[in-house]
This record gives sequence, structure tokens and C-alpha cells, in this order.
Amino acid sequence: MSEIDVQHAEETAPVTGIRALFDRRALLAGAPFLPLLVLFGLRIADDLDAQAFNTLVPDIARSFHLSNAEVLSVASAAAFLPLVAVVPIAYVADRRNRLRMAAAGAVVWGAFSMFTGWAWNIWALFGARAGSGIAKAVNEPTHRSLIADLYPVTVRANVYSAYELALNFGLFIAPLLAGTLAVAFSWRTPFMLFAIPAWVMALVALRLREPVRGRQERLAAGAGEELAAVAERPPTFGEAGRLLWNVRALRRIWYALPFYGVSTYAFNSLISLYYDHNFHANAGVRGAILSGASAATMVGLLLGTPLAQRFVQRGGNAGLRLIALLGVVVGAGVAVLAGMPSLGLAVLMHVSLAVPAALLMPSLYSVISLVTPPRARALGFAYCFLWLIPGFLLLPVVGGISDHYGIRVALALVVAPVYAIGSFIISTAGALVDGDIARVRTSTLAQAEAARARSEGRSKLLICRGVDVGYEGVRVLFGVDFEVADGEMVALLGTNGAGKSTLLRAICGLTPASGGAIIFDGDDITATEPAQAARHGIVLMPGGRGVFPSLTVAENMRMATWLYSGEPQRVRESTEQVLDFFPALRARWNQRAGNLSGGEQQMLSLSQAFVARPRLLLIDELSLGLAPVIVEQLLGIVRAIHAQGTAVVLVEQSVNVALTLAPRAVFLEKGEVRFDGPTAQLLSRDDVLHSVFIEGAVAGLGGAGVR
Repeated sequence: MSEIDVQHAEETAPVTGIRALFDRRALLAGAPFLPLLVLFGLRIADDLDAQAFNTLVPDIARSFHLSNAEVLSVASAAAFLPLVAVVPIAYVADRRNRLRMAAAGAVVWGAFSMFTGWAWNIWALFGARAGSGIAKAVNEPTHRSLIADLYPVTVRANVYSAYELALNFGLFIAPLLAGTLAVAFSWRTPFMLFAIPAWVMALVALRLREPVRGRQERLAAGAGEELAAVAERPPTFGEAGRLLWNVRALRRIWYALPFYGVSTYAFNSLISLYYDHNFHANAGVRGAILSGASAATMVGLLLGTPLAQRFVQRGGNAGLRLIALLGVVVGAGVAVLAGMPSLGLAVLMHVSLAVPAALLMPSLYSVISLVTPPRARALGFAYCFLWLIPGFLLLPVVGGISDHYGIRVALALVVAPVYAIGSFIISTAGALVDGDIARVRTSTLAQAEAARARSEGRSKLLICRGVDVGYEGVRVLFGVDFEVADGEMVALLGTNGAGKSTLLRAICGLTPASGGAIIFDGDDITATEPAQAARHGIVLMPGGRGVFPSLTVAENMRMATWLYSGEPQRVRESTEQVLDFFPALRARWNQRAGNLSGGEQQMLSLSQAFVARPRLLLIDELSLGLAPVIVEQLLGIVRAIHAQGTAVVLVEQSVNVALTLAPRAVFLEKGEVRFDGPTAQLLSRDDVLHSVFIEGAVAGLGGAGVR
């Protein structure tokens, strides 16, 4: 190999190990470094203020002659108010410029930090800390969602680990700086000085460009740069809640977070007491131990991040297995730490625990960012924050156990097992996470396609991408791609068991899709409820008889207009129109629907669809079992519904009916699309169309009636 070849190989070889965290090309995969530096600086400034207050509590209490209860009340304001504010802030962050929000938050809490240094009585101090806490609530939803949209999915664990370094660096230096400045000047000095770096970082943040939500997921799904740059519509608050709740892996992670929360908070609260009660360690020794643990955490991030990145890069399942394993190791280590006979061994175990514990949260945040829909990602992180609240609420219980049975017992028999339970719950999400990641990428890509089509005047009302559906573990649909333009009529054909009805049920929310994405009018409705699908304007006329047999014809019609109860004139006019189409229904207006003939029940079903005026009507087996003369009557109202601007998907086994109504046909066989094109071309596709369909079509074209 020549010298030039050797040099080229060295330049193109992947950077691995600890060096990856110090090599920007490897750390960020070519993405800009400045945004991460800004977020890093904002996080450190936040920690400087918070840790300065914790460090200087005794000095503040003496200055204002406060009791312990009064000091804790002030501290609780700064801790509790972010929990209240984080969800509304996250909702705004999903629809506004997050960099500007992060900058504004930094300016405000910098001002309140300076106000803390100026406080002249307890009420001013309380207001300063409360304002600081609310302003800092901006960080969680904005910073973590920004990281996900700024940096490629292949380096998420790297970037979240680097961001976590800021937290631990702040925890490490804040007590030292605050203590030094307080001794040299006054306890007020640190708060006034720490506002300055926050404001500097805020100014830099305002110069950065807001990233496009979901861009990285679309690039990972194979989209080009033009499609990846298409912005998604932010969901309403209710839509976002349903969207997030239907991410199965995210829901399992939420279930695990209270267990991680209570064990983490309890450990942090008890560890100083553990050293004090069992080894009589003074404040200086305890401070040195905790600073050493923070330093060990940073070392753990540097050493372990390449490992975490490799696991996450293999897929979410591997990432969750690593997280669960880390949780078990930490839990077991806490139990061992509780039983240590000497201070030296306890410190050694404590510092050792910091290494696996350091990797747990960055890895978890990486997986959360991958399974959370980008347009609701800020809310997704905010809800994770809320699921930690039970940890706060259970702290008194753990404290009571430690009072009655000792701190060693509380650590070994409460904290350690609870950590293990959280890890077990995390592990149960392993089978779900890769499917959720694929669904997020498919969904965000399909939404971008729909948005671009609308901007180009090619309105796609319905887009199904890679839809998988199964019943009780048996798959029926296999990666179905299906589209319907606004106002289009499409025939959905196929043999019995091909999956036609299943696809309709998935579109209207009756049968949940296990994979892929369903986009309606630009919105992801893959996991929507049937009632919500109806509100979107999707109506299903099911196979068989889609009426309530115990209700009268009049009552069935009123049921169809439940969404339009406030428009009586519209309902009356629509009802009169359908009764003109079907005089037989007018004659049997007050009779029970179950007493109607099969053809009359189909008339009633179509009448209900007509008065509802859906945007998309799904008709399952219109002609099945009906005489040709009845079918001809039904076709008239289908055309009338279509003339209202309604898009229609018609499931049929009769090619003649399909040729009569729909210019385009989609053919399903064994759960897969075998044909998509002009309906007339089906007659020339012997490889697709079975003889039963050809016979029906020939009979229909020869005038023998409708099959």
C-alpha cells in the first residue's frame, strides 16, 4: 500500500472509543457544533445558580434569620414550580421557535438569579427562587427536543452524553465557585455573577437557526434533503396526548420512570446521611465524596458513551437492553454499598456505581428521542419529567423506613429492589421499540410527502405507508402502500381473505395497525380512536348490514348526524335528499331497521353516509348478495355522495361494479398490493386477476348483469 493510500485510510477510518467524544466529526457526524456548545453553556449556567443556592443555604438562612422550615419552603418553590410549568411550556415549544424560547428562559432566570442576590427579605427571596424555577422549566422540553432535531440518529447517544456532561460539570464546579466567592465577598455575589454567562449564551442562541422538526428521522428513512426539510403541522394538545400515549415503548418507559425516580431521589437524599450515621463523616468529607462521585460520573460518560452509542445504533431493542442491564447493575451496587463495613470500601463502591449510572439517562433519552413523534417531542420529554413526580411523593415513605429500620435497610431493601423493578419494566419494551422507531420514521416521511403534495397542488387526502395489521399474532396486511387523492374514487379489489376489510378497519381506527403509518389530510391517524376518525371525516359502511337493527329508520338517520346537531337546517335538507333517492325508506320511516330487507338496509347505510357528508367514505362490499336492480339504485347515491366532494374507497369483488364507478383500482392479494392503476387495465392482467373476476367482468361487459 502506498503512502497516499495509508493516509487516505487513516482519514476515512471511523473514530471510536473515548476519542469519539473529543472529535467533532465523530461526535456529531458532521452536524454543527455551536448549537451543542450553546445548550451545554445554558445547562451549566442553570446548574451554577441551582447548586449555588444549595451550597449557600446556611449563609442565606443566617442572613434572613430563617428557620429550617422557611428555608425548605423557599427551596421547594424552585423545585416544584417547574413541574407545574413544564407541560404548557412544552406545548408551546412544539409549535414555536425553541431556540428563542431557550434564550428567553435563560434571560429570565438569569434576571431572577441576580434578583436572588438583591433579595431584601424572605418574600423577595421566595419570589426570586420561584421565578427562577419557572424560567428553568424551559430547559427540559426545549433542549432535549432540539438535540433530537439538530443531530443525526446515528449519534444521539453521543450528543446526549455530551449534554449530560454539562450537568455533571455544573454539579462539580458550582459548589466550589459559589463557596469561594461567598467567602471572598458575600453569599449574594455568586448569584449576581452567574447571571452573566446565562445572558451571553442567550445572545448566541438567538443567532442560531431553528431546526426542522423530524428532519433527522426523514433522512434516516431515506428521504432526500428537499423532502426532509418539509415542516410538519404541530398537533393540538389532545392530539399530542393521544399520539404519545399510543407509542407503546414510550408508555412502558413512562411506567418505569416512577421507580427510577423514587430510587434515584431516595439514594441522593440518603447517601450523605448514610456516611454521617454509619461512618461519622463530617461535612468536608461528605462534600469531597460527592464531588468525587460527580467526577467519576464524568469519567463514566467519557468511557462508556462509545459503548452506549454502539448499542443504540444497533436499534432501540439493543439500547433498552443496555439500559435495563445498567439499572440492574446500579441496583445491585446500591445493595452492596449498603452493607459495606468501612468508609474506604463504601466510597470505592459509590464511585464505581457512578460509572454505569452515568450512562443510563443519556441512553434512555436517546431511545425516547427515537420513538417520540417529532411534532410532539417537546411534550414527550415533558411528560417523562412528570412521570418522575411519584418519586418525590414516595420519598417520605423511604425516609420513614430509614428512621425505623436504619439507612442500610432502606438502601438495600427499598432503593435497590425498586431500581431493579424499573429495569424490568424497561426490558419489557424491548420487543416494541424497534417497531415504534420504524413507525415514527415512516409517519414523519409520509406527512412530509402529504405536505409537499398540497403545496404543489396535488392534494393527497389519504396516505398509507408500509401498513401492517394482524389479529391475535397472525399478520393479515404486509407493508401495504395505498393512496387516495381528495375527491377521488378508488376500487379496492381482491379475493376473500386478501385483507381489504382489514385495511378499511385500520384506516377508520377499528383495528390498530401494528406497523407503518396512516396519514389523513396531513395528520398521522395511525393510532386514532374510531370516534376521532369520524370527527376527521372518515365514515365506514361495513360489510353486511351497517345499521342498528333495534332502532327505527328515523333513529338511525339521527344517529348519523350526531356531529352536526348544531346545524338542523343542513340535516333536514340532507335527509330530504336521501329520501328522494330511496322512497322505500320514507315509507318505512318509523319501522325498525332490523325489519328491512337486505337491499333496504344497504340503502339506509348509504343514506347515513350521505347525511354525514364525510371527507372519506369507506364502503365494504356494496353489491354482495343484492339483486342487480338494487345495486343500480345504490350506485346512484354513491355517485351523489362522490359529487359532494367526498373521496370514496369501494371494496368490491365485482369488477363490473368497479369498472362502472371507479377510474382507479388497487388489487390486494394475501395482504399485499399486486396492482395499482386504471381499472380497465385489470382486464389485461391475467397474472393478477383470477378467473372469477374475469368471468364477472366479461359477463358485465356483455350485458349479462352485475356480478
